Amino acid sequence: MIPGIDPDKDRIIAATGAGGKTCFLQHLARLLQQSGRTVLLSTTTHIYHPDVDGFANSIDRVICCTDAEELYNSQPEPASITVAGMMCKNPQKLSGIPANLPAELIKRNLYDNILIEADGSHRLPLKAPSEKEPVLPDGYQVLVGVTGWKGIESPITADTVHRREWFSAVTGLKTGDSITPEAMSVLINSSAGLFKQPHLQPDSHCIYEKEPSGNNFSEKKCSEKKPCKKIWLLNQLDSQKQRQSGRAFALEVLAHSPSIHTTLLSSFSQLYPWLERIKNPSLYGSDYDQ
Repeated sequence: MIPGIDPDKDRIIAATGAGGKTCFLQHLARLLQQSGRTVLLSTTTHIYHPDVDGFANSIDRVICCTDAEELYNSQPEPASITVAGMMCKNPQKLSGIPANLPAELIKRNLYDNILIEADGSHRLPLKAPSEKEPVLPDGYQVLVGVTGWKGIESPITADTVHRREWFSAVTGLKTGDSITPEAMSVLINSSAGLFKQPHLQPDSHCIYEKEPSGNNFSEKKCSEKKPCKKIWLLNQLDSQKQRQSGRAFALEVLAHSPSIHTTLLSSFSQLYPWLERIKNPSLYGSDYDQ
């Protein structure tokens, strides 16, 4: 399974950023399904229809809703992957489901895990969120912030950074500048950056975890706000040279980012995905493992 994610406890996982959200969530969906879990992959904004992005052969069904209530009445098969969204004017895409829906579906035990793309990036490798982003689902336990190495190894242009004005406002960088570890640390740690959480978990909320038997789910109430786990995914490290550079870059960033729970280096460009965990040197000392 993915380091930093406990499928029994981390029932709702959201991904933001740019440079590999879709690939990561699709990979995670496959792993969860192979372990016998029933998975819903959806969005609160927009995603491409699986017939368009090549994921159709890996899933069991697609639900294109005109009313979100349809998802309550559609029982999935065990150990399956469902891709769902609302009907979109663009037939190549699915629009977002309501942000409160994933928690309700978990409460009704319709799915073991729900994976949500919570913002868009126009397929560019870097971004900063606008004032309306991200659209995070209620009750999420993990927030995966994604950045693409293709944007880091190149100067800032319209072809590398989505929402450049917001990116500049957060990092202080402008068009033509290079992405430094210091600037990435700012993007990661800023309340307006990669892990922006516009609406924190409510003071009293429910978490649904599998009981030790693995067959039933129990409701646990928390009286205090519970921070989500933050996973930084540095993607697009497709060559050995890029992986070596990415490791060094990530360690510099993490030295100033103690709030990051887990850091993953990744590549999804080849037949077999590659992932490597980097331990945060500010917490554990310098180390990495595949």
